[in-house]
Amino acid sequence: MNRHLLALLFVSLVSLSTLAQTSTAKIAGTFDPTTKLFTPTPAVVASDASTAAAVTFGGKLVFNFTITVTSAIPTADVISCTASADVLDAGAGNIILEQATVKATRTATAATCTVTIPYSWSLVTGPADKMSLTYIINGTGTTVATALPSRLSSQGLGSFAIPANGTTSTFTVKATI
Repeated sequence: MNRHLLALLFVSLVSLSTLAQTSTAKIAGTFDPTTKLFTPTPAVVASDASTAAAVTFGGKLVFNFTITVTSAIPTADVISCTASADVLDAGAGNIILEQATVKATRTATAATCTVTIPYSWSLVTGPADKMSLTYIINGTGTTVATALPSRLSSQGLGSFAIPANGTTSTFTVKATI
């Protein structure tokens, strides 16, 4: 399933869960039987991470791809490299998706590319949050007539701490398609 679809499904489920919980919640307060007026008790705001101010984390994620081509992809066909970063800001419940794609430089048996993702994330719990990194390598024809054969390879690179503001983080991807 597509990561964007999974993220949308997650947000929808969280929203429905919140709606279900609030629809059955009781409101604290007092009822005056003489005037038949209900006066709600003022809410007390907790001082937890959800009330903390967001901090901006910005920088660049650089992915250097070295690809060995062993599939039957004609040399004239395009190989593309896609890198993505997914972040869940636990303090705000915000999902951030970043993605970039470039065309690889290739020969019959190898390809290379560099994907750069500049980012600026507003995070409430940035030091505790993690980013998940993935890549996709796609080899396909450039026209309908040359669309096949094609080759797709996707893999996760792991979960990493959010880099300090202003940092360029570099990742090396060695893959075979």
